[in-house]
Amino acid sequence: MEAARAITLVWLGLFALDTAVGALQALGSMAGAGSAFGGAVGLTSLLLWLGTSVFLACWVALPRTPWWALLVFVWLGWEGGGFLPLPAATLDLEGSARIAAFLQVGLAVGIGLLARRRLLAEPGERAVLVAAVRSLLLPLLFLVGIGVQAVLAAWSLSIATGGFARIDGTGLETGQRECTRGDRTIHLIGAVHIGEQDGYDALLASIPEDALLLAEGVTDDAGHLGTFSYDVLADAIGLVPQRSGAAEPGSVEAEGDGRFRTRRADVDVSTFDPRTLELLSAVGESLATDDPFKAWMRSSTEIVIQEGTLEALRQDILDGRNDTLLAAVDEELPRESRLLIPWGALHLRGIQRGVEERGFDCGPASYVRMIRWSTVIEAIRTR
Repeated sequence: MEAARAITLVWLGLFALDTAVGALQALGSMAGAGSAFGGAVGLTSLLLWLGTSVFLACWVALPRTPWWALLVFVWLGWEGGGFLPLPAATLDLEGSARIAAFLQVGLAVGIGLLARRRLLAEPGERAVLVAAVRSLLLPLLFLVGIGVQAVLAAWSLSIATGGFARIDGTGLETGQRECTRGDRTIHLIGAVHIGEQDGYDALLASIPEDALLLAEGVTDDAGHLGTFSYDVLADAIGLVPQRSGAAEPGSVEAEGDGRFRTRRADVDVSTFDPRTLELLSAVGESLATDDPFKAWMRSSTEIVIQEGTLEALRQDILDGRNDTLLAAVDEELPRESRLLIPWGALHLRGIQRGVEERGFDCGPASYVRMIRWSTVIEAIRTR
């Protein structure tokens, strides 16, 4: 009984610590003095996840650990993926993080009241039976949780991309839409940074060649980011990058072997906020490692996001680049009857909105399979 009590108290203490740090970060963010995310939140979250692994083992082995303490476990699962539809719909990561932090405070108060009234269940005579039931129930909870998270993640991706990317049981597909206004046509083509070569080949084969391609591809002429490449990640999971890390954005190597006339319609990172550059540099270092656990540890504990970083990131990576592209669309439409826009799927919700504001009518999407789960699983299995 004492072991169960101690383990439960330690785990609830970690949850309380994570709750307090998250609430302070959220309040500081609202006051303009701190960020909704940061190194402290990453560290306490990491400790809570590690403590959860220990608690779950004890929850099975020590039947006196309370059933209701699994509320923390359910919360972690929900926060890890169930909350995704809100930030996907609003693209407001800092606001969503504040909401999650304050909801966690409410849950912590409720758990505190439960713990005060009855930390442990009354002694029972069927401890072996309880342990057996829990040992069967825990894998079921994991399976149900994974299934729910997968559905919510797929739904969130579809929301965030405006339907230009979708996930199903087979893998990931990206969509294309043809938008027309009189004798002018704009092809919106969802792209992903890593995928299967067959998918990229099918994507190129599906789009017309008698058009001007407005190419995506941020440049870094001053070397602000150092090495930033998806090559290592792609190779680790059996895929290929959209373009080689050595390919110049807008070049023949980057854009379909010269099949299209191209114009680069993107920006240089020198236009980015310093906070965005700092975050991207840290992410680039994580992508460069071939040790997924090391990359996860670094992202959890070393990447510190300052106040306003997420808003700056959204402006620099999404809104600002979309505005640059749409300005190129306005410049080219008087002399080009057909434009191709093969941009990252996350951009295309905003780009489609801008195209429709210019009087275009966008048709239904057609899809190309870019990633198959079987390819990824096989690559991981054979590593």
